[in-house]
Amino acid sequence: SGSNPIIITAYDATGNTGSVTLNVTRNILTTLIDTTDTAKPVITLGSPTTGTSYTANQASINLSGTATDNIGISKVTWSNSSSGKSGTATGTNTWSVGNVSLETGINPITLTAHDNAGNMGSITLTVTYEALDTEKPVVALVSPTTGTSYTVNQASVNLSGTAKDNIGVSKVVWSNSATGGSGTATGTANWSTGNIILAQGTNPILVNAYDTAENVGSYTINVTYNSGTSNDAVNPSISLSMPVTGTAYSTSSTPLTLSGKASDNVGVVKVTWVNSRGGSGNASGTSDWSIGTIDLKEGNNIISITAQDAMGNIASHTLAVTYTLPDTIKPVISLVSPTTGTTFDATVSRMNLAGTATDNIGVSRVTWTSTTGGFGTANGTTNWSIDGIELQLGLNTIIVTAFDAADNKSIHSLTVNYEPPKLTGVDEGSPDTGDPSDTPTIEKSKTDSVQPKEEQKTKARSRNRFLRLFGIGL
Repeated sequence: SGSNPIIITAYDATGNTGSVTLNVTRNILTTLIDTTDTAKPVITLGSPTTGTSYTANQASINLSGTATDNIGISKVTWSNSSSGKSGTATGTNTWSVGNVSLETGINPITLTAHDNAGNMGSITLTVTYEALDTEKPVVALVSPTTGTSYTVNQASVNLSGTAKDNIGVSKVVWSNSATGGSGTATGTANWSTGNIILAQGTNPILVNAYDTAENVGSYTINVTYNSGTSNDAVNPSISLSMPVTGTAYSTSSTPLTLSGKASDNVGVVKVTWVNSRGGSGNASGTSDWSIGTIDLKEGNNIISITAQDAMGNIASHTLAVTYTLPDTIKPVISLVSPTTGTTFDATVSRMNLAGTATDNIGVSRVTWTSTTGGFGTANGTTNWSIDGIELQLGLNTIIVTAFDAADNKSIHSLTVNYEPPKLTGVDEGSPDTGDPSDTPTIEKSKTDSVQPKEEQKTKARSRNRFLRLFGIGL
């Protein structure tokens, strides 16, 4: 350190010299480190997750987040222990790392924030890298040929073959564009279809193999069907199994589902349907067919189901479906006797009720329940009556309910206060006519009884629970 004189001398051939002196002063730079700061920085991850684990399907990942410290962040670094790679993030308080390369499988990536005192705070993100599968399965035909064309003289063909994939084949399906038929093969790596119905002429049959990532590998074979029975004039037969076997059906539900059977001397190639109110399509299956969703319009829907054989011979079944919109209108119920209101005072322990009920379609039944525990069905519907409802001393709530065929319902609630007649007046007499030996009498029904207070309280609690059950305010 200090002054350093440096002399530079030049010589010629005869020994003459020339010199120059350079004085270089060296100053030692002393860096002071604050050894009193022991607080570690805090680092957080913001993207692609705020957690500690993440699954990626690409070979690199971008990270970003924040870091804080009581004095200040000097730098943010990262390292991937799976790849052995590391680096420094861009930024400090707000930092980012681009294109961190990943190894297949588990990648523990540690992110570390540093301050000027050498304190460090770290977080670790475990990234699982699963390479995106883009490889298509390979499907091949083994039988009845390994080629792409084949000729038969019968109305169906069986196919079998193989399929392979780098991960695994999940399913093999087939479709015949000539008939509209389709299905799922049995097996995957080694698959077979069995009895694919053919139309007269060329049948392009497409076989698709899928892997778990829905990549598709395809194979097409053109099967030519020459029946040798071009004079086949026999029509197929078709029948309906569900929802009825006949030709008429009524419902208040849509869509409609149909199923049935079809047969032919050679073979049924397809079953189709059409609705007079709109809509048509192909059924699933042929000899056993089904139609899943036929949308109905209010009123009459004439649905024709047609079976066709390879020669174009057809047979149809027609179903007339009457669709009625669901009934959501509640009946209207009213009380006529002994009152038209919702309260009544009774002096006897049994009472009769009568009233009316109406509905846009029709009232199916009228029922009643009481807080005494009684219940039953009224006599009649549009004009109904209930006889001999038992009452308890005090308040009684009677619920009368009218139902229609769709189980829509309306209620009428009647609160009956039952109090038997009180003591009759006593003739106190006069100096001339009174008889002090006269005793008072009580007027009451043979079935009436004076209830103890505790029994009345118990019945009152039962009544309150009953009212809450029916949603009636107390």
